[in-house]
Amino acid sequence: MEIIVPDSNLTVIMPQIVLTVGALVVLLMGVWNPVRRWVGWTTLGFGLAALISLFSLWEVETRAFSGMLTIDAYSNQFNCVILISTILVCMAARDAIDPHKSGEFFSVVLMATVGMMIMASSDNLLVIFLGLEILSIGLYILIGLNRARVRALEAAIKYFLLGAFASAFFLYGIALIYGSTGSFDLVRVARFLESNNLIGDPIILAAVALLLIGFGFKVALVPFHMWSPDVYQGSPAPVTALIATGPKAAAFAAFARVFLTSLDSLYVEWAGILYWICVMTMVIGNLVALIQRDIKRMLAFSSIAHAGYILMAILAGPKLAQTSPHFASSAVIFYVTVYALMNLASFTIIHIFESREGRNMNVEDFSGFGFKYPMLSVALSVSMLSLAGFPLTGGFIGKFQIFSAAVDAGFVGLTIVAVITTLISVYYYLRVMVMMYFKEAGEPLEDVKVSKATRAAVALATLGLILLGIVPSVMPTM
Repeated sequence: MEIIVPDSNLTVIMPQIVLTVGALVVLLMGVWNPVRRWVGWTTLGFGLAALISLFSLWEVETRAFSGMLTIDAYSNQFNCVILISTILVCMAARDAIDPHKSGEFFSVVLMATVGMMIMASSDNLLVIFLGLEILSIGLYILIGLNRARVRALEAAIKYFLLGAFASAFFLYGIALIYGSTGSFDLVRVARFLESNNLIGDPIILAAVALLLIGFGFKVALVPFHMWSPDVYQGSPAPVTALIATGPKAAAFAAFARVFLTSLDSLYVEWAGILYWICVMTMVIGNLVALIQRDIKRMLAFSSIAHAGYILMAILAGPKLAQTSPHFASSAVIFYVTVYALMNLASFTIIHIFESREGRNMNVEDFSGFGFKYPMLSVALSVSMLSLAGFPLTGGFIGKFQIFSAAVDAGFVGLTIVAVITTLISVYYYLRVMVMMYFKEAGEPLEDVKVSKATRAAVALATLGLILLGIVPSVMPTM
């Protein structure tokens, strides 16, 4: 009997190992009162250690565990975004979490991050699903961790039920891919599809549709987006910041890898569907955001629109494969990085004021903040300008790269729609700034206490947006 020893190269998954060990250590610290107050700092230490170990793999290009994981520039850049997002979220949440729940909170955050990194690095459909489930279960727990908050429990239940349906669709799509090609490996699937003409085959079409539903739910594409506003609104702001950053990066990393690497030979089958999903996502996301009063719901619909912009690069990828093979992927990575920083800064600042008020904030509640809280208002303004795509911010460069990729691929009409919807978005982003600087507060504003860690998280995210807007070349390219 032949014994096959799998390629178990633990070095390439050292960041994930560090985070897993960190999750166990933090969980144990949370139940021991003398060290409980160090849980936040310990979590940051493990996050930084994972980031350092990731940088040690920066020049490595290899496939490990029988090809199930791929370590290359693509996965490393996405994993870097995921780790930075997690570190900044932990900095912002360090003083905001109930000390009695800090061990559970930070442990689940680290384990969810492991799931994100598995998704971003995987070259196997089943391993992508494994990462997706590790990530999703962690988010379900984090959203409903505060059982005294009814809205948070409602958001957790909605996300859990819809996430279960989306996971079922995704898993069924994986099964159909395996039934059609005989493999879960993305490279082998791509080779099989290239050598066998399955265009028009009903099973492979159903598989692509089911995978699209699964990914569409995770990145909140229309019409799979309805969970997003309720979950954003009901979750504590630090959890919302996590949902809006790392998981989106992981999902888009897997989305782009599957459709651009494995299913590119079926481009004629899925391009048309993705085109109209992209249009609906940009239009509906921006139009509905216009009428939102709750700022977290506004940013939720904004995130839906931004998912549509990123989808443009995925659509353009196969058409640019011959002339600029890495242009679309680089545009996705840059935009996801900027998007993470924009949302981290925004939701951290929202959390600061929600903690003081004890309720969700409406856009009108920011009246008069500009002169009372100058530093926080400047940071929020930079985030809003970047979300709107103003020059000298990372958001402008991100949109420019996405739109350039779409135009080069021949999607001029789609780019026009994207530009029009971007102009629409300027209204609701600038409305926040108008409230802060041109409207007087209805009642005297009280001082807010902001911890040094939270200030540092906001400052780093804001400086990152400005730096990427002025010197985008600091972002490594593929």
